[in-house]
Amino acid sequence: MIIRVLGCHGSELTIVDGQGGTYECRTCGFLVNETCMVDAGSISAGLQEAEEGKIRHVLLSHAHFDHIKGLPLLADNLAGRVQTGRLQTGPVKIRALSEVLDGLRRHIFNDVVFPDFTRLPTKDSAPLAYHALDEEKTFTFDNLEVTAVRVNHIVPAAGFIVRHGNSAFLYSGDTAETRRIWEVAAKEPRLKAAFIETSF
Repeated sequence: MIIRVLGCHGSELTIVDGQGGTYECRTCGFLVNETCMVDAGSISAGLQEAEEGKIRHVLLSHAHFDHIKGLPLLADNLAGRVQTGRLQTGPVKIRALSEVLDGLRRHIFNDVVFPDFTRLPTKDSAPLAYHALDEEKTFTFDNLEVTAVRVNHIVPAAGFIVRHGNSAFLYSGDTAETRRIWEVAAKEPRLKAAFIETSF
């Protein structure tokens, strides 16, 4: 499994160190095996167009802006590919708890803040599709096995156990104390890493 950290910060800024060097901070986004994003804060900022075009799935931990910020721009870029005949692989599947998807529908992709790209340019050629996750049920796509576990946050949120081959990792964005995800992770013999954001 190849995990590329595109961003792991609660905001975006450039830090200048005391020696004239810079460090760029981006919002949360992890690219797994080139086709799956775990959170979508930094898709457009961290990927080139050809890399964006390989994304087939996005796992969202929750609907706070720093975790979804890249979705509208990704959708717009993909819609442009649909219109020019360059998107041939079907919609990118946005996978999250049903409450998280409802937040996206009502507050982001609502034709007020941003177009509803689950039905535009047409329902049959929309670049995004929503897929609700059942808690603690494992599902498979692109040779990844994923289990969503509800975690404590001020909005509905999930962490994920993501498995591929002989390795697995745990991801949870913006998590307060959450015993259950650690109980699930403790039973995973392939666990190699944990990515935990605790900024809010």
